[in-house]
Amino acid sequence: PEEADAALARLVKTTETQVVEGLNGGLPFREDGYAYAIDLANTMRAAARVDNRPLFNRAYKMIEADFLRASTDDERARHTVLWRYAPDQPPDASGAKETGVLAEALWVAYEQWGEPRHRKQALRVLEAYLRHGSWVSENRFLVKNYYDYQARRVSENTWLLNQMPHLVWRIGCATQDST
Repeated sequence: PEEADAALARLVKTTETQVVEGLNGGLPFREDGYAYAIDLANTMRAAARVDNRPLFNRAYKMIEADFLRASTDDERARHTVLWRYAPDQPPDASGAKETGVLAEALWVAYEQWGEPRHRKQALRVLEAYLRHGSWVSENRFLVKNYYDYQARRVSENTWLLNQMPHLVWRIGCATQDST
């Protein structure tokens, strides 16, 4: 067990170093010319769990600058997360999973460091995540895949992977918010 723990600790440290070095070069663009919010949101969540505040803050600044739709006149889009970003392309759509993972990353950061601003922003983003969905029946809520910023509508297709009831339940219980 001690050898396994040591090997895991080395793996975590090596991965953490690689991620930090990668972000030192700016947004992590993929070969298709886009940077993806899921990469940064997952980085934030992992950074908060391993107590790496500088890494969390770096990834969050990138999210805030290029992905988080905080200042928009479209109420339904407010605090959603653009699923991918390229400097020369207009924003096309939010991602429900990206929005949910960002809410979770912010909540994990709040739990780790107790910063009220992380809690407040996690709740804003979680509300945006919930705006991706609708009640299908009296006791069945479905989160849709994305919100189209140009058409101003939520997509009709739903992906099971975008459903994050564990997050909604966890934050709802912690805040005693029944919605």
